[in-house]
Amino acid sequence: MKISGGLSNLAELIRFRLTAAVTLSAITGYFIHTTLAGIPLILLTAGIFLLAAGASALNQYNERDQDRMMLRTRKRPLPRGKIKPVTALVVSLLFIASGMVLLLFIRPITASLGMLNVLLYNLVYTRLKKITPLAVITGAAVGAIPPLIGFTAAGGSMPQNEIILYSSFMFLWQLPHFWLILVKYRVDYQKAGFRTFSG
Repeated sequence: MKISGGLSNLAELIRFRLTAAVTLSAITGYFIHTTLAGIPLILLTAGIFLLAAGASALNQYNERDQDRMMLRTRKRPLPRGKIKPVTALVVSLLFIASGMVLLLFIRPITASLGMLNVLLYNLVYTRLKKITPLAVITGAAVGAIPPLIGFTAAGGSMPQNEIILYSSFMFLWQLPHFWLILVKYRVDYQKAGFRTFSG
């Protein structure tokens, strides 16, 4: 029971479903360039999953105080005290480091795009949310990079029309998604000190 509870809390910390979706978008980028499966695809799948999981855990570590104030996020493991902040930080850094090592085995450009996304998400987007609602543009960019990571893992080089179009689609559909969340949870976001379109 304790083990299953721990796994459940870990799945929440890394936002398992979101992390799986990010991994799938990177795999899609891979297959846009080639239909050949092999070691690069295995390394990509494991690497991007670990990187996305670590980035998500780091985000929850960074925003644990804000999460505690919001109805939408106060049941996450850190606000509930199910995972200690230091544990979340260690988990996030281990996952990010492991993911980076796996991506480095593929190509330096693949690993570089992975690290760019972690920094864009946890340094730029997270900080901009307290300054402007237009931070969602950066958030959408974070969602557009995983297909590029997959594309380069398959040996692709940019710019190529197919991957640019797919990544652009991934970027554009997220904007209304983020904005609708801002509208729906406006009071929650304002309470936590995040900027919304009405304050």
